[in-house]
Amino acid sequence: MADNNMIPIMNARADAVAFISTGRKTSGKVRLKLKLKGHSEEVIAEVIRQLTEEMRIDDLAYARDLIRSRKGKRSLSINALRIRLSDAGLSRDSVSSALNEIHDIRQFEINNARDLLNLKFGEKADRMLPSDTGEYKRLVSSMYRFLFSKGFGEEITGDTIRRFMDDKRYDE
Repeated sequence: MADNNMIPIMNARADAVAFISTGRKTSGKVRLKLKLKGHSEEVIAEVIRQLTEEMRIDDLAYARDLIRSRKGKRSLSINALRIRLSDAGLSRDSVSSALNEIHDIRQFEINNARDLLNLKFGEKADRMLPSDTGEYKRLVSSMYRFLFSKGFGEEITGDTIRRFMDDKRYDE
């Protein structure tokens, strides 16, 4: 027979397992769900510890998968990824660990920014007239605004746009 102290943990665990069964969840999302169901913080911490030990919750794997999925049209800067990971309910440690696995952050950001430029502006840039035209300046301004909106900093944005446009000019 279950000890009376174990009943709240068993109830919270049942709620957590039901929540997780609908798809992979982070510890933060499970914590919030259990809190909304009225479970105490001590019980929640124990349930999350158990489920993490059993690998039913794996924040680091979740973070790695989210980073891998943000390619092409869905590319983001490191800062935007950090926010996205935190919003997904990941702990600061999990976010830091996953982002620290990126070997060359600058190159990662340049590649992501370049992917975005190719997808959004590639065809237009291929048809671009020489750089002294107003159309060229408008296109470059649009590229800056677009990359800034994705969280890329000024240095990465400027370097990537310059390289992108130089490559387009010499591809002819």
